[in-house]
Amino acid sequence: MTPSFRESGAFDSIISVAAFVLLDKFVGLPYAIAGVTVWSLKVTYVKHRKHQRIGWLLPVTTLFLIARGAIGIIFDSRALYFGTGIAAKAALGLGLIGSVLIGKGVGAMYAHRVLPFPEEVRAHRIYRSTLNQLTILAGCYEIGSAGSDVWLYNHSSKSGFVLIRILVNWVTGFVVIFGAILYADTRLKRIPGFAGLLELAEETLTRHGHAAPGARFPAPDATSQGDR
Repeated sequence: MTPSFRESGAFDSIISVAAFVLLDKFVGLPYAIAGVTVWSLKVTYVKHRKHQRIGWLLPVTTLFLIARGAIGIIFDSRALYFGTGIAAKAALGLGLIGSVLIGKGVGAMYAHRVLPFPEEVRAHRIYRSTLNQLTILAGCYEIGSAGSDVWLYNHSSKSGFVLIRILVNWVTGFVVIFGAILYADTRLKRIPGFAGLLELAEETLTRHGHAAPGARFPAPDATSQGDR
C-alpha cells in the first residue's frame, strides 16, 4: 500500500528542519541541535518499533546522533555539528565504493534482505554486476552530496543551509533513486526467468499489504522456500 505523507519520511524531515530553524532563531544553536537530535532519535525509535529487523543499523545510527549532537552542543559550533555529518556522508560514500573494490559490494550482499530475490537470481553475474554498479553510484552520490554541502555551508546562513540542503537532497535523491530503479529493472530482466525488479517489488508490497497486523510477512504456502 502507498504510504501516507506522515509515514513517508517527508513529514519527519519538515519537522526536523522547522525545529532547527525556529530553535536556532529564538533560543540559540545548542537548543536547535538538541531539539533536532531528540527528534531524530524519536523517529529512529518509532521506525525500529515498526520494522523489527534493523540489526546493527539502529544502535550505530543512535550513537552517531547522540555523539554528533553532544559535540555541537559542547562546543556551541555549527561547523563541528554540520561538519561531523558531512564527514560521515563522505566516509559512507568511500566505504560503499571500497566495498565493491575489495569484492564485498554492500548492495550485492544485502539487497536480498530488502527484497526476496530468488537464489538463482542472486547467483547470476548480471545481478552481482548490477548491484555493484548501484553501490558505486550510491557512493558517488554520497561523496558528491558531501561536497555540495561544504560549498553550501560556506555560502549560506545556518537556516539557509538547513533549508536549501533538505530541498536539494529531496530533488537529487528522487532523481538518482528513480533512475537507479529503472536501470536495475532493465538490466535484471536479462536474467532468464526473472520478471524484473519492479515486478518483484510489487509482489512483495502486495504480500505485505495482505499480511495480518503485526506480522512481518504472510505465512508461506506449500510451494514457497520459506524465510531464510
